[in-house]
Amino acid sequence: MTLGENAVVVGVDGSAADELALRLAVAEAGARNAELRVVCAYQWLVSSDPVATDELYADKQHSQRFAEEALTNALARTAGIDPAVVARRAAIDGNAVEVLVEEAARASLLVLGSRQLGTLGSYLLGSVSAAVAARAVRPVVVIRGPSGQPAENPSVVVGVDGSHASQPLLDFGFDYASRHRTWAFAPKSGHAI
Repeated sequence: MTLGENAVVVGVDGSAADELALRLAVAEAGARNAELRVVCAYQWLVSSDPVATDELYADKQHSQRFAEEALTNALARTAGIDPAVVARRAAIDGNAVEVLVEEAARASLLVLGSRQLGTLGSYLLGSVSAAVAARAVRPVVVIRGPSGQPAENPSVVVGVDGSHASQPLLDFGFDYASRHRTWAFAPKSGHAI
């Protein structure tokens, strides 16, 4: 399926972090009048052991079923948040980081939840959201907790490295902040925009 340039993609994995990511992705798709693509990547290991083939096949089926279940739940939740948003689903066999980076390249925005594993958990298990945000060529929003209430003066933080690729991210951050009537901040430069 070809995504429109304006499409919003949200990565889900069946965890509690999906809820916040879905809420933001649905709101952004609605505000942009864009299609929402809900993606769940799954992966299974390949073995050269011919005896393990049946076991591996069962693991692949289990992984695929889990991804499909996560997507079914996410689409039901999406319809509950805003039934006017057109949402499509995709269970994709592959490494989550690679799949999401590829999906981000074809969309205007990628939204991910964070399991908030902490330093040790992220070190041991890896952080998909951090790896995707570091490699994606389009804006990635990582939701780490509930959004702030207007009275708390929540802000948008835009990570930039000073390269030419920073300008579209700054533009996105400024646009998002202005639509939500908040501040955008770029820590690299140290200046509010």
